[in-house]
Amino acid sequence: MAGESNAKERLVRTASTLMYVRGYNSVGVAEICSAAGVNKGSFYHFFDSKEALAAEALERSWAWMRSTIHERSLEDPAKGGLDAIEEYGVRLADELAQREAESGGVPGCVFGNFAVELSTQNENVRALVSARFDEMVDSASLAIVRSIELGEISPATDVDQAAHDVITLMEGLMVLAKARRDPDLLRELGPTMRRLLT
Repeated sequence: MAGESNAKERLVRTASTLMYVRGYNSVGVAEICSAAGVNKGSFYHFFDSKEALAAEALERSWAWMRSTIHERSLEDPAKGGLDAIEEYGVRLADELAQREAESGGVPGCVFGNFAVELSTQNENVRALVSARFDEMVDSASLAIVRSIELGEISPATDVDQAAHDVITLMEGLMVLAKARRDPDLLRELGPTMRRLLT
């Protein structure tokens, strides 16, 4: 039913925002329901637990990130590989800047945040986040392959390692951007990877 679908959507969107900005453990089901305008009793009609809601919120976050950032940068076959990596960093910086304008802080990477907060406490969330990081590396590998094909970097480049380096650097910059409240640090991703790869 439309009303039920709308209520579930509001819960997922609200949880995504609150958990991203404040963390999983600092947000309770009652607060999520209140902010979403959904009766707490209805919550359990849609989700077995707060963990189940968080998992769906993370999956939605990845679907959004993939379609609006990865597919338009790292995965875009029309872009040179190194240019794609640079655009990836720029798009992430722009997204963090928008989040800062909305929330007053730089929340960093939602997947990194969940990994730090829950990876030693919740195996299901740890596995989900790890799988999404693997997909990010897969996206980056497409850009590395294009770089090799275009002669931008050496054909002897280890594609898997280079792609892993892109995502590792991105996550490190996310942590620094969060700590320093400086989204523009993500703009260093492309130039730094150029120096490392060429």
